[in-house]
Amino acid sequence: MEGRGRTREIPGGWWKRLSAVLLTAVVAVSLSACGGGSSDSASGSTTLTTPLSFNPGSLDPDVFYGNEGLLITTSCYDGLLQYEPNTTNVEGALAEDWQVSNGGKRYTFELRKGVKFADGTPFDAEAAQFSIERRGAVNAGPAYMVEPIAKMTAPDPYTLVLDLKTPINPFEDWLASPYGLKMVSPKAIEQNSSGDDPQAEKWLADHCAGTGPYDLTEAQPGQEYKLEANENYWGEEPDFTTVELPVIPSFSTQALQLRGGDIDMMTHGLTKEDVLSFESDSEFEVAKLPAISAINLWVNANKPNLQDPKVREAIGLALDREGLVEQVYGDEAEVYNQIFAPDTLEGHDYSTPYDPEQAKEILSGVPEDERTIQLQFTSDDATNQQIAGLIAQQLNEVGFDVDQRGLPETEVFNFTEAPDDRKPDMIVLPQNPDDSSPASFPLLQWIDDGAFFPPIDPAADKLLFQAIETEDDDEAIELYGQAADRYLEADAFVPIANTKAIIVARSGIGNIQVERQGLWTVDLGALTNDGS
Repeated sequence: MEGRGRTREIPGGWWKRLSAVLLTAVVAVSLSACGGGSSDSASGSTTLTTPLSFNPGSLDPDVFYGNEGLLITTSCYDGLLQYEPNTTNVEGALAEDWQVSNGGKRYTFELRKGVKFADGTPFDAEAAQFSIERRGAVNAGPAYMVEPIAKMTAPDPYTLVLDLKTPINPFEDWLASPYGLKMVSPKAIEQNSSGDDPQAEKWLADHCAGTGPYDLTEAQPGQEYKLEANENYWGEEPDFTTVELPVIPSFSTQALQLRGGDIDMMTHGLTKEDVLSFESDSEFEVAKLPAISAINLWVNANKPNLQDPKVREAIGLALDREGLVEQVYGDEAEVYNQIFAPDTLEGHDYSTPYDPEQAKEILSGVPEDERTIQLQFTSDDATNQQIAGLIAQQLNEVGFDVDQRGLPETEVFNFTEAPDDRKPDMIVLPQNPDDSSPASFPLLQWIDDGAFFPPIDPAADKLLFQAIETEDDDEAIELYGQAADRYLEADAFVPIANTKAIIVARSGIGNIQVERQGLWTVDLGALTNDGS
């Protein structure tokens, strides 16, 4: 393989790529809904129908960086490592075993034998090297996960050695991430590349070339996608040999079609009332699974009316977070107190109490014309508007004057490069990390290059980078904690809720497992179908 073992130097440091991460996470909201009609989703069928709520955009695993569409990419592709179902524990996937040496800078992977890509091409160390080089060459948002790699060698066809420029404490989590490095067929890329598209990105945008349990056989953006079981899959054959994914933007329409038998499963978008209704119906199964996802209120400390730390403190004091979570989510979420992603760093919790009287006292010294706040929320989910409305109500009760407005997800992710006058005062935003390490949330949303409303604290950023490049786990956790404490002091963020993954499926569909890091990403290959 040309270029094997060469060193790739990344100018400016691996973290500089993160300024592009949120921009490449943009996904287009589909304007075209799939029509109704019956499907083959009756009990006992080997076809599963589950909708997407909007067009996922490019499905190239080295480009894709959203949530809607992970059902497809994680079904078509495998990585070297993965997370155990419904957990944050890392296990082998296409790597059966691995060792870490040389001060945390060398990773030696023993690759699984007998694996083929969907097109029949054998998987080996050369194909793994090709996939790593391709991710770097495509250089989209997920490329930061391979940038620390300085050298790759293959002592034999089933051993891959990666030498890093520096220890990367979350490197195993990066490889296990649903957005992490995926293995791509070198043959498929070569056959579908061209002079102006050497990595076949146009072709791979609506095709698959992986080793996963499914292959993408149909892609009609804005209308429907279809997966068929991969005949060359190295693992156990899935119960559902066909998965149809119609694009249905309306969650209420999805719920109606689920009740009517036109679809078999909904993975998100249901209100608390919808869930209670399905739970009371024996025709359906409701799975409530732990997720690493959060609803956050971001505060723009750069705005003149929010530059005073006491005013930002008053925002936190005014919010009855327990009441908000109970009213909007019930038992589908819990109050979120951590500064980093839920369950990734113990301690260092957000501790501002609910004290509306103290908030009123602080605001009594603020002129009325400086209490106006523009609050925005992403309009892709009804619960976002609901939680924003309640936040506005509670802030108004202590003396703020809140104007709220919904906006598409695509506009939110452009905040990182938008001029200050186009950024709101505050935004309610559901978020999930790339992986289960403490580094994930701050890398994407706290550091100066990636924050919605930078700068937050450059000194905290420095501590974060020190933690990431530390081999010793205990030392890294200590540094993460120091960074978290400094970020907390900025009062630029109010954590609201850690939401669960709520999956509703027709009765007979079982073994529902999710990628905790991917919000509502169900492991389609693991589903069982008892035909009852």
